Amino acid sequence: METVRKLLEDGCIEYIDYAFARLIARRFGEENEAVLAAAALTSRVTCQGHVCFDLDNPAPQLAGPDFNSARPAGLPRHRRLIELLSASPAVGFENDYKPLILSGSKLYLNRYFNYEKSIADQILSRCRALPEPVDTGLLAVLLERYFGPDRSPGKVNWAKVAAVAAACRRLCIVSGGPGTGKTYTAARIIALLLAAFPEQLRRVCLAAPTGKAAARLQESILEARAGLDLRGPAAEGFPHQASTIHRLLGIRGDGLSSRYDLSNPLPADLVVIDEASMVDMALMHRLLEALLPDTRLVLLGDKDQLASVEAGSVLGDLCGRSGKIGFSAGFARTVAGACRFELPGRMIVSQGGCLVDHVVFLRESHRFDPGGGIGALSRAVNAGRADQAMKLLADPEQPALEWIRPGGSRDFTAVVEKEVLDNYAGLFKGEDARQRLRVLEKFKILCAVQRGPYGVERLNRLAEAAALDRGLIPARYLETWPWYPGRPVMILQNDYRQQLFNGDTGVAGLQGRGAGGPDFKVDFQASGGQVRQLTAHGLPALQTVYATTIHRSQGSEFDKVFIVLPDRDNPLLTRELLYTAVTRARRRVTVWAEESILAKTVRRRLHRASGLEARLWT
Repeated sequence: METVRKLLEDGCIEYIDYAFARLIARRFGEENEAVLAAAALTSRVTCQGHVCFDLDNPAPQLAGPDFNSARPAGLPRHRRLIELLSASPAVGFENDYKPLILSGSKLYLNRYFNYEKSIADQILSRCRALPEPVDTGLLAVLLERYFGPDRSPGKVNWAKVAAVAAACRRLCIVSGGPGTGKTYTAARIIALLLAAFPEQLRRVCLAAPTGKAAARLQESILEARAGLDLRGPAAEGFPHQASTIHRLLGIRGDGLSSRYDLSNPLPADLVVIDEASMVDMALMHRLLEALLPDTRLVLLGDKDQLASVEAGSVLGDLCGRSGKIGFSAGFARTVAGACRFELPGRMIVSQGGCLVDHVVFLRESHRFDPGGGIGALSRAVNAGRADQAMKLLADPEQPALEWIRPGGSRDFTAVVEKEVLDNYAGLFKGEDARQRLRVLEKFKILCAVQRGPYGVERLNRLAEAAALDRGLIPARYLETWPWYPGRPVMILQNDYRQQLFNGDTGVAGLQGRGAGGPDFKVDFQASGGQVRQLTAHGLPALQTVYATTIHRSQGSEFDKVFIVLPDRDNPLLTRELLYTAVTRARRRVTVWAEESILAKTVRRRLHRASGLEARLWT
């Protein structure tokens, strides 16, 4: 265990990883230092979001401040290491019941190997079992009804292609960036399927990974529904509510058991999942396992956004990392017959992975001006073009973009104070709850990290200090701290009783005075533009939220964002992180970052080791 102990002392692994290796040594009599080190590192990289430890290419997984080199001392080259692992009593292969599973050059924790294999099997099965043939004439009528005539004849309408895919397949994956109309398309897909298959589709379920995302999905779908010409079965069966995936499956408080699973499938004919990029491997496994074989599944998301917090990047694997998805000749003919336009010849493939015809990309953003700064910046970041991204940010002819470089006269505290006073002053003025809540929708400080001099915790303290110094928060409320009128808060856990969800934001106000001093309420945005007032002391866990992490901002939109990157490089700083932050803004993006850090961030891709893409696309 000397090698593993050295990894622990050097900070390369955590104590839980050390304990796992020690368990392997004790239970299986394993004494080889390389095998025990590989076990500890597999545990470690899984905690960091990887599904497996890629022995053939460990460098991207071991890149970071904790490792002095791409290969820790004591870990032999992959061929020799694979030989040692293959001979270990603690390591098994497919269908073996061992704590570690070796598949090719990838080493898995048993549980994650089974998750990956199960997802691949479920996806392959769903792709191969096609529904009944679709009448292209009926499809053409329904596409005209729900999508309207094409404004640009001859140009591919990818939303219609997605609808055809959903009608012809039991699995349809729709990926697109912000403003490309994913929920708009989903609402029309639902209406079209209900009209085309009135006897087969009786129960439609809408879900998302988080409560906040579910609430936004429900609001967006209902808003889109108002503009649809719904008739008969489409009107009767159109869904009105969305839930979290956990609630849809009835996952209980222990997280281990659920109401719906393989032995008791979810009684649904169509399931639509939004924000699928946030669904981790374990949750996707449970979802797919709980679906009936003939249940249609539509996944919506942006494959270029940040992956899930837990292990896996399932949507990215399903979409294929290249993003160059083609269609079969048969599907192309169906699209031409129903949509009245031809798919580009270069996209027609004779063979490919099982997901050919199941993945559609929405390409045109309606949120950003195609030639505007935010759209151009998001494309440059997404493509890893650091020079172009920095040129755009530094261009004075781009009024929607600003780049503040540290140093010189630009003191960070002063910059933050100005941003807070310019954008958050409305939180402390007047008693109109709607106006205060609109302030939260207009601006947000987005940080890459939670702690440190450029992290969320310090930014929130700086914001409150600025508001205190300018008298926006009267000094008398230091006695009731952290509560004061105008305090912006974010809910950190779901509370179904009060219909509050992780990520919901509200603004504190005075409810009255009790024997012990002021009583506080918190106003939250409700559907239909209404406001809900809840007593502050009855709320679940929450935090002050002038600033939040980029991870927590997923699914949100603001008029303006102020993005803060740390002054030191960090493996968390990836183009996906910055792309997610930039695309939260509708009108203006300000970035605080050193040039070298910004360049490294744009050039670095998020790497999540997994074998899922290879199982599906080769």
